[in-house]
Amino acid sequence: MVDVTAVPAASGFAFGPFRLLTAQRALLRDGRPVRLGGRAFDILTLLVERAGQLVSRQDLALRAWPDTHVIDGTLTVHVAALRRALDDGLAGTRYIVNTPGQGYALVAPVTVIEGPASPARSVAAGSGPGLGANNLPSQTPRLVGRDTLVGDLRRRLDKRRLLTLIGPGGIGKTALALAMAMAEDLTDAYADGVWLVELGAIIDPRLAPTVLAQALRLAMPADDPLPGLVNALRDKQMLLVLDNCEHVIEQVAFIATSLLENAPGVRILATSREPLRIEGEQAYRVPSLESPADSPRLAAAQALAFPAVQLFAERAASAMAGFVLTDADAPSAARIGRVLDGLPLAIELAAAGVERFGVQDLAARLDARLEPAVADRRAAPARHRTLGATLDWSYQLLSAPEQSLFRRLSVFMGGFTLESATAVAAETPEDTATVADLMTGLMLKSLVTPHFANGELRLRLLETTRAFALRKLAEHGEIQAASRRQAVYCRDLVDSAAKAADGAFLAVVAAEIDNIRAALAWAFGPGGDEEVATALAAGSAPILLHMYLLPECHHWMAKAVDALSDADRGTRREMVLQCALGLALMYTQSTSDRAQQALTRACALAEAFDERGWQLQALLALAAIRHRFEDFDEALALAKRAVSVATLTGDGLALGRAQAVLSSALMLLARYDEAVAAGREAHQKIDAVRQAHIIREGTIHAIYAQVTVAAGLWAQGRLASSARTTRALTAEAEAGGDPVSLCLALTWCRCPLALRLDDLDAAERLIAQLQALAEKSGLRAYLACAVALEGQLAVQRGDLARGEARLRAGLAALDEARNAMFATPHRIDLAQLLIDQGRADEALAVVAEAAARAETHGGWCATELLRVQGEIALSKGDAGLAEAALNRAVARARHEGALTWELRAAISLGQLRAARGETRQAHDLLGEVHARFTEGFDAPDLRRAQALLASWGTA
Repeated sequence: MVDVTAVPAASGFAFGPFRLLTAQRALLRDGRPVRLGGRAFDILTLLVERAGQLVSRQDLALRAWPDTHVIDGTLTVHVAALRRALDDGLAGTRYIVNTPGQGYALVAPVTVIEGPASPARSVAAGSGPGLGANNLPSQTPRLVGRDTLVGDLRRRLDKRRLLTLIGPGGIGKTALALAMAMAEDLTDAYADGVWLVELGAIIDPRLAPTVLAQALRLAMPADDPLPGLVNALRDKQMLLVLDNCEHVIEQVAFIATSLLENAPGVRILATSREPLRIEGEQAYRVPSLESPADSPRLAAAQALAFPAVQLFAERAASAMAGFVLTDADAPSAARIGRVLDGLPLAIELAAAGVERFGVQDLAARLDARLEPAVADRRAAPARHRTLGATLDWSYQLLSAPEQSLFRRLSVFMGGFTLESATAVAAETPEDTATVADLMTGLMLKSLVTPHFANGELRLRLLETTRAFALRKLAEHGEIQAASRRQAVYCRDLVDSAAKAADGAFLAVVAAEIDNIRAALAWAFGPGGDEEVATALAAGSAPILLHMYLLPECHHWMAKAVDALSDADRGTRREMVLQCALGLALMYTQSTSDRAQQALTRACALAEAFDERGWQLQALLALAAIRHRFEDFDEALALAKRAVSVATLTGDGLALGRAQAVLSSALMLLARYDEAVAAGREAHQKIDAVRQAHIIREGTIHAIYAQVTVAAGLWAQGRLASSARTTRALTAEAEAGGDPVSLCLALTWCRCPLALRLDDLDAAERLIAQLQALAEKSGLRAYLACAVALEGQLAVQRGDLARGEARLRAGLAALDEARNAMFATPHRIDLAQLLIDQGRADEALAVVAEAAARAETHGGWCATELLRVQGEIALSKGDAGLAEAALNRAVARARHEGALTWELRAAISLGQLRAARGETRQAHDLLGEVHARFTEGFDAPDLRRAQALLASWGTA
């Protein structure tokens, strides 16, 4: 017995192959981490501290739930999950024993670790693709009789990039794939990690690429995320484990083909009931476990040499304390393995009945049950018949309440919690304890599998088992009722969680995303409930936006808005749905008319209800859309309203975000002094209170504000200061990991800076980075900008034909997206190229619309557009018109305080005057502008001005 009070400096405890590191809150098995939930860890710690003693249920509950009253059943479920995590009972090893009604005791010998504890093997489970990264379970599945097979399959995967493990449900495909994937030498072999993609929870096959992106922790906001995924993985070295492919086989085949063709460092290990049937696939049919031949003289030692009997004995020992296979029972155990066709899942289910029937009676009952069931279903493959019959036999052994719970659990996709299971299964609040006890029974019978995710206990049915339970649910006519309960639970979950002040609801609800999808599909489907559907959609909006599931958000919000009843029109629910719909459309379809309509409606409703948070979201989004149309005056008015609303909230982050948009509006109206001041103030506010927020706006708007500062400083002629700000904001955006923020920084500042400074090698690298990131993230407007920037780079390198082609391609894409604001600078670049080639009429056509808008709305490009118009007139021989336009450009730039644009206009005007022989006037004009610069004299425009001044007289 360990007296923990005598070793207060203990760093941990050791028992069996485990080391419990209390300071690190980590459990290691043979040096590798075992994933436990926080409650389970607390329970285990107390049991270890009092090893050899009976610890009361009350003490254990108090340790694990110190501030919460919990029913006994909750503790029972957590202990059952803990025992499974420890493989308690395998090979006769016992760690935790139960004294019914009293408590539990840890019975394994425990030693104290007094020295420094060995750290857990580092696994970057919280990151995206990278060295050592993965999302694999913490425990390697225990395989019986598969060691040689694992090695053989490893060699096959080394030779071919796609290996599909095929076979019927229950044959052990998933366990075999995980055993391969989790081998330490394999996880270390892939620089960008090994990633499990669980496809069984997918209802809509079109979501397969989205689920893959989620597993890889990649944000893919595009309507079609596959091109971005392929680009993101193009240079990666990783293994993808695609599990349960059969019901989305066509989509998986298409994804796999795209990856095999375009991502040479990606290998795929798939599990399916049928091959993908694509080029390069190596399909392997997983064999059943071998059993000994029928022999009445078979001894236990002989039988245990066969994997089917070995698995049966291990699982029986786990279910029944003290079980040991005897010679008398060995022939019956072998018979069970044979009659179950060596299917691991069927054998595990059968072994759970040993305690109730004994081995010999169990074998007889299985014979009687399976033979008629198999004979009646000749059309089905033999092993499918066997597993179905075994599941049906296991189901018939359940009590009526256990059967009811088991059936109802089939409505959950991607797992569930004890709380959610209770909501679906309990008829009254008093049934809560009963559900917990029944759940423990299903776990002991291998029908429910526990696992720990993000520190919490989750439960699941294996896909084969869930499909069987769902059929039983249908037979009992309970699908509608159970689906309704599950949808109502999800509705209540998102509603209550969204009210959490600390934002912790995001992690809670994100774990239920598959169930939310299933609930939405039922609620909006035939026989669903539109009232539940619209409420669930509104409650789900924040999580769908936060997780960048923007196409899904668009889909469900549009359905909900269209389904709103007359009673729901003009309500807060409509406000949320319209705002979320507008935000999703703004990010996926840029300037769509429906996005503006939805946001305008949401803004009006939010103002009526004094819902300042939603009003602010709508105002900021509407301002962004008006920017894209170059309607800068309206954008400024919206930004000012946003600042007023944010001020009333008293939220510093909200105010910082609104001021960031205000600063951008001011900069785009060429009010540079105000813009720089507002941008700096906005960044300071956001930086002070940075936290996670819808669409990650804390990060986006911090970069937004600094982009404004950098752009304003450059326009003002403070070139070195602008360059320093640009490099700093780009570094911040890269560190933040938000793709939109980094695209914003690269598009508006970092790539243009490299081009303006003639640092063409850096420009090439940065433009390639922007293009890859925009493709990966599905950000079409930024991708179009990358193409146009690539064109300008080609022009500066002298490849004029390629430069023109890329500029035109980028502009065509921006025109299709209706994003005039992004397009105008590139129109100026293309026009300048055409002017230099003597193609003045073409140049005028390129900038005509932008110039007309600038005459109406002004804006940051108005001066440069006037300069280009002057250059066009000069190229066409109209010196008078050219001089008038250039004089306007110089005067406008001076009025705006835009020293850089004034310099460029003065260079063009000076050259015109010098060409007329007015060298002195040209020198005086350009010299006065040049003299006002105080920094950045290595910039090409300033060097060009210096050269001209030298040629016109004294510099």
